Amino acid sequence: MVQVFDAVQGRLIALPPAGRRALRLRVHLECPGLVAGWDEARALVVADVLFRALEMEGVQVFPAIEAPDLPPLEAKRLDRLLASYNLRAPDADDDLYADVHVLTSGGGDPRGPGVVLRVGPTSASAPIPPLPADPTDHDAAVRRCALLATPCREPLSVSAAVLADAANTLAGWRAYVAYWSQAPSAPVPPAVRDRARGLLDADLDTPGLLGLLGEVADDPGQPDGARFEAFVWLDRVLGIELGRDVGHA
Repeated sequence: MVQVFDAVQGRLIALPPAGRRALRLRVHLECPGLVAGWDEARALVVADVLFRALEMEGVQVFPAIEAPDLPPLEAKRLDRLLASYNLRAPDADDDLYADVHVLTSGGGDPRGPGVVLRVGPTSASAPIPPLPADPTDHDAAVRRCALLATPCREPLSVSAAVLADAANTLAGWRAYVAYWSQAPSAPVPPAVRDRARGLLDADLDTPGLLGLLGEVADDPGQPDGARFEAFVWLDRVLGIELGRDVGHA
């Protein structure tokens, strides 16, 4: 089960609804000035983590996206953002119905029914775009990691220092995973599974999941094979490409 805070009812709501094993998830993008910025990137990442978490619980999710008509170049940029952030690209449609609506901080309430998850406002220094500016810039998975390090409903300011910290952390984790991949396989520790599910049940606590990765990495009592499997399993929800360097250790 996954619980999220419904901005309309003012309380945690369990997903999927009782007796259901499928739901519709709709992401609403405001795109002020007809540009997809940090608010849009963060809403898409939060919706994607929710999508992944529900799928891991055996729920069938039908995602959709609502956005204004963007100029051709900006529409291509949005497509590139979806691809580079490792997002499950949702369909675009005009159906107002959804079980869950994910909104940017400045978006108006949806016209249809459903749980409303309103993502906190996101800002960044002018030179820091949501997409990497060039091949030497931090990769989009680093940006995704930085967006997940703050509770989804709280304000977030992205800075060069925030991205540098995320890049260093992610590089270290990827190196660990590449090294651990050579060890004999071992099951994901039950305590890790239980903790992860408890965090997802607590308003999609992605900072807690990132903290759990750090705990697993630092736990000398866990065999390397179990740590590898735990990181790969948690990355099914986080989507930060922890196994990218496997085979290059």
